[in-house]
Amino acid sequence: MRRDMRQLYEASDWVFDLDNTLYPPESDLFSQISAKMNEYVAKFLDLPHDEAREVQKKYYVDHGTTLNGLLIHHDVDAHDYLHHVHDIDYSGLKKDLELREAILGLKGRKIIFTNGSFRHAEKAIDALGLNGLFHDILDIAGTNFSPKPQHDAFETLIKTHNIVPQTSVMVEDL
Repeated sequence: MRRDMRQLYEASDWVFDLDNTLYPPESDLFSQISAKMNEYVAKFLDLPHDEAREVQKKYYVDHGTTLNGLLIHHDVDAHDYLHHVHDIDYSGLKKDLELREAILGLKGRKIIFTNGSFRHAEKAIDALGLNGLFHDILDIAGTNFSPKPQHDAFETLIKTHNIVPQTSVMVEDL
């Protein structure tokens, strides 16, 4: 086995993004989340849906997440926002035994690192049949609402779990 492949196989930590990574984009959960974000922004800022969508997208581009933009520019209750946008239908996710076996076969700790909520991660993991595989879930609240790809979010991950980046692998869609 090549040296770099052996290092990959022997990683001390595996960090997984959740959305469109542990489950495929075709499951279309994010379209539900996006619609719920638009709905929340429209109601919270008292805007028509088309204007709310523009604000939502601008905040995402400018601040890494719509939530981060709302926190910076408005007095939003982050937990209320996360509860609302992740109140979705998970029935589009199916148990993935092949993925379960692949993750089980990885040495080292397995951690989910998501800009979503802990509850959202738990529901997705349950729907996928991946319960019991992960050491922890670090959600957006766990990073004090500092979203990936901001440096502070990664620093929180590293410090919280005593991760050595040189011996770890991160799996991320973006």
